[in-house]
Amino acid sequence: MRSLLMHAYYIAKKDLKEYYMKPGTISWGLLFPVVFTAAFLIKRGVYSAWVAPGLLALSVFFSSTSMTGSSIVFERRFGSFERLLLFPMRLIAVALGKSLGGTLFGLISSVISMTVIYLMTGATPTHPGLLAATVILTAVQASAFGALLAFLVRDPSNIMTTFNLVRLPMIFLSGIIVPVTQLPLVLKPVAYALPLTYSAELMRYAYLGQSGMPPALSATVIVLQAVAFLLLTDYIIRKSIP
Repeated sequence: MRSLLMHAYYIAKKDLKEYYMKPGTISWGLLFPVVFTAAFLIKRGVYSAWVAPGLLALSVFFSSTSMTGSSIVFERRFGSFERLLLFPMRLIAVALGKSLGGTLFGLISSVISMTVIYLMTGATPTHPGLLAATVILTAVQASAFGALLAFLVRDPSNIMTTFNLVRLPMIFLSGIIVPVTQLPLVLKPVAYALPLTYSAELMRYAYLGQSGMPPALSATVIVLQAVAFLLLTDYIIRKSIP
């Protein structure tokens, strides 16, 4: 276990060093979530306070997936990912290391977004400890999802297009702008299948003390999804080796 974590740590360290300032990571990982958050919080009021936690979840989700996706797309495009597989380590360490880099980047984004939220709404969390834990869980879940999605795309040049096709609908279907309970009946199953929904609901409870689903359920789903995404990524990497 110790060697697995060490291998994952060095992979994440390399990714942060090499891909931290890539255009795709900056634009979709930091600028888009922050600008999107600011745009929705320009108008003060109760609605702004309600939507703020969901926007924070969105920021962490986009940042974590963008970092993970950027590192994988560049390595697959230029063939360096195959060299990484030659090192004597378990393949789950690769999935974990890629996700860890995205997690750290998501945490950086969360600090920026929380600052914007506070400056524009004055909102402070009712449960700060739970909020901190939720941000970390969301970053892990999102980065693992980003790794899985990146390896599912056969052509590395299409990764960011695919990412945005999957992520952009989440803005409108994950309870960030409109509560899931108010969505049309046909869209509710889709909303509950999206990972961002549970992060948004748990952050809303941490901020406001109430949400559309029990916090224990949201936290459990986030953890289970993160583990499932990592295991599926490990499986896909194994299947890709000739």
